[in-house]
Amino acid sequence: ISLGIPGIVDGSQGVVYQSPHFPDWDQLEVLSYFRQRFSCPVMMDNDANLIALGELWKGAGQGLESFLLLTLGTGLGGAIIINKQLFRGDSGFAGEFGHMVIEQNGFHCHCGSRGCLEMYVSATGIKELILHSEDSGKEAFLKKAGQDLDHLTIERVHQLTLEGDIFGHALFRTMGHALGVGIASLVNVLGTFHVLIGGGISAASDFFLPTAEKEISSRSYRETARRVKILKCRLGDNAGLIGGASR
Repeated sequence: ISLGIPGIVDGSQGVVYQSPHFPDWDQLEVLSYFRQRFSCPVMMDNDANLIALGELWKGAGQGLESFLLLTLGTGLGGAIIINKQLFRGDSGFAGEFGHMVIEQNGFHCHCGSRGCLEMYVSATGIKELILHSEDSGKEAFLKKAGQDLDHLTIERVHQLTLEGDIFGHALFRTMGHALGVGIASLVNVLGTFHVLIGGGISAASDFFLPTAEKEISSRSYRETARRVKILKCRLGDNAGLIGGASR
């Protein structure tokens, strides 16, 4: 059994210290719970780490020495592959790209900080952008969606944008701006130029990646920006399963 869990996870100890999407999970010993109930081997890791391992083994990361992975879903997960190995940091917590601050006084985040990248580049972030938008097209957009904000899905936002909704286009451009700022910061610090993008929101990448690429170019050295290559993940929802199997 392979468990992929979002948040601050120590897989070797089997402990979830904090998970923004599961607020009651505070130093929860998950691995021992499963091992007591199943006779087969059980392992645990951060969910984005498993996705990165899957893409490294059987997906878009094949043949790459190093890459960064960003998963755009309910939140924003991240992972770092260096020399074909997962970089974990001192305690296994590395790769929390979603919680790097891009707006000093920005939206409050579930992690306890504010202005985190996740709050602009995720399904949660899209809802925050809509909530705080003063664009005159917001109400018409929500009416057209036929859903209130709590029940609005990223798939519906994508569909309306495909149909030409101007507010939807603006949302994705804003998201692309934030994503580009985040990626530029990451490649400037780490010097790793291949960036894999996955998760459910990546299906709408045509609407936000061009803006992200412009931001990367404007916020990096010319030679750094020239070398950055953004690739789409290949394994879809199976990436974490395949990553778990690779262990």
